[in-house]
Amino acid sequence: MIHYFRPALFSFILNLFATLALSSLTVAHAQDGNVDSKIEGSWKGTLEIQQADFRLIFHVERGEEGELIGTMDSPDQGAEGIPISAVSVEEETVVFEVDAIDGRFEGEWTDEGALEGAWLQGGQSFPLELAPAEENGASEPERG
Repeated sequence: MIHYFRPALFSFILNLFATLALSSLTVAHAQDGNVDSKIEGSWKGTLEIQQADFRLIFHVERGEEGELIGTMDSPDQGAEGIPISAVSVEEETVVFEVDAIDGRFEGEWTDEGALEGAWLQGGQSFPLELAPAEENGASEPERG
């Protein structure tokens, strides 16, 4: 049995493989963008430390180059606009790094669209759940 090499068929298969590989990368990148866009907006929660409650609000948006940037407010401490040093979203995990106060939020998405996790600061960890803040200007969480 004699096998013939068919350059046209080989070229077609090679081009098809390359196209499929590039399409897969494009779809994966688009899906990552959707995960990132879920975090854009304001997020509110109440940090309970001993017998005191502290409201925290995180504001996340896109920077000029498309990166995620943001600020944090702590209204009960009179602090506003604390820069978020880094925002990272990987699959189900969200992290806000706040280097100015040596703080960090680490959370995971819940089925309800909130973030359940912990605030880490000063070597301690405190449970913190963040929910989307209302976009009508009432960005502070209710006292409860």
